[in-house]
Amino acid sequence: MKIRELTPGHHAQPPPSRHRGSGRAYALGFAFWLSATLAAFAFVLHGSIKLSEREFDEYAAGVHIHLRDKLHANEAVLYGFASFLGAIGEGDGARGSARTYGHSVLQSYPHIHMLLVVRKVARRDLAGYTAGLRSGALPDFEVREFTGRGERARQAAGDKADYYPIVLMVPETPASAELYGLDIDSLDELKDALQRSEREGIPVSSAPFPLLDGDLAYVMFRPVIGNFRTIARRPEGMASTLSYALLVVRTADLLPPPGALAAEVRHRAERHAEAAPAAPPLFDLPARPASAVERLLLPELHSEWRIDSLSQPLRLSMQRQMRLHEIQPSALALAGMASLLSLAMLIVFLRSRERQRIAAEAKRRTIEHLALHDALTGLPNRFLLFGHLERASSLAQRHDMKVGVLFLDLDGFKAVNDRLGHPVGDLVLQEVARRLQRCVRDCDTASRFGGDEFVVLLSEIWKAEDARKVAEKILQALAEPIAIGDGHAPVRISTSIGIAIFPDCGTDATALIDAADHAMYCAKGGGPGHYAFAGNAADVAPAAARSTAPSTA
Repeated sequence: MKIRELTPGHHAQPPPSRHRGSGRAYALGFAFWLSATLAAFAFVLHGSIKLSEREFDEYAAGVHIHLRDKLHANEAVLYGFASFLGAIGEGDGARGSARTYGHSVLQSYPHIHMLLVVRKVARRDLAGYTAGLRSGALPDFEVREFTGRGERARQAAGDKADYYPIVLMVPETPASAELYGLDIDSLDELKDALQRSEREGIPVSSAPFPLLDGDLAYVMFRPVIGNFRTIARRPEGMASTLSYALLVVRTADLLPPPGALAAEVRHRAERHAEAAPAAPPLFDLPARPASAVERLLLPELHSEWRIDSLSQPLRLSMQRQMRLHEIQPSALALAGMASLLSLAMLIVFLRSRERQRIAAEAKRRTIEHLALHDALTGLPNRFLLFGHLERASSLAQRHDMKVGVLFLDLDGFKAVNDRLGHPVGDLVLQEVARRLQRCVRDCDTASRFGGDEFVVLLSEIWKAEDARKVAEKILQALAEPIAIGDGHAPVRISTSIGIAIFPDCGTDATALIDAADHAMYCAKGGGPGHYAFAGNAADVAPAAARSTAPSTA
């Protein structure tokens, strides 16, 4: 198992600490720039908002006028249709006249989906009324009711006091022909409006409801004006009846054409709360989604209109989220240039201060590094070594591992200094440091203890044999001649190594260093280029020896 909690071989310098004065300067500088930028953009934004509000108000007023005019047209058409039905009276030509009138109206007002005629028929008159229609224009006529199953499946009408079947429709298609005879009173969405129109004698519109094709629509009811009673011949003895003119409007057709609708505006129309407390809206067209930035920074514009119609009281509301492209480009460009210029000046100023701070921080870190590392070889000095050794020992104790301490003393180094001079001696020490670093792992530490003494810390080992292998590797590496140049012959040098194992030879840094130092002197007793284990003076071996290390497992 490899434990990588401690890697003494790497001595990366700590990152520069944050300078409070520098941070304060950045904060103040940024606050100044931000304030100036926000003030400039706020001025531009205010003007753009006012312009967008005026344009939106004009658009909303146009939609309101368009919708109001169509609602008024609905009432006028329904009034005219009911009056016409009341005026044409009975006769074989009444149905054809009503159909012709209806087609002309639909051509003039294409937003109206359909015109219908509904007849109120008492129960006692139903059979005779049905027979009369079957003998005329509707041979398959039968009064049926909506059951509410499937797609508004229909069945024969049940027994009740009065029926309200559809007896005329414009336009008539093969699909719509199936509506003949349907009892309007059996459809919940239309019943309330029908009863109110009958009770009060006024035009009334129903709540919006879905057609079979899924589109929303509503129906306007108006009692027939005049003495019109039936568009088919009334059988002899039949009681008087009451007719209704119906106008069907698809709610989507009330809006302006798609090309005239602003995609960025939400359009919603609903009946007044007092007219239909729980009715769904006539239409609710969502706006094209705005970005999160636009929703955060720009206002949402609102416009609401109330249309007080006798039969179609509506509340029209529109909302539009202002978009970024509506901000005036020229003013925005001017504000942006001013912001960039001030930001550039701020960056130049702050970078100059930051360079000064970094230089001071680098100088401080260099001083700290020199205090913990050997100036000649760059290896950790004894102060840093003791810290690494304490941490390695603590880690080994937690994970039941061992730590090896190798104390090295160069053999004959004083003679090299005396014979070749201190500059050559310094070159030898630097080369020894490089070779030591190549002999150890990343998690180990090679340090200069002082003079020609070096200490190697082996972390994360399992047995003394691991330390022996490293000692032999070091002896072999240092046995290679050291080229010093300048016409000098290569220098040959060796070292004596003392080895101490944690926790066998001690549990603190000082005890381990002392034990390894004592073992090093025992190794010197065997001659240059030997190593010895602390606590076993007999275990002294040269580089090529493979004697068994003392049992420390």
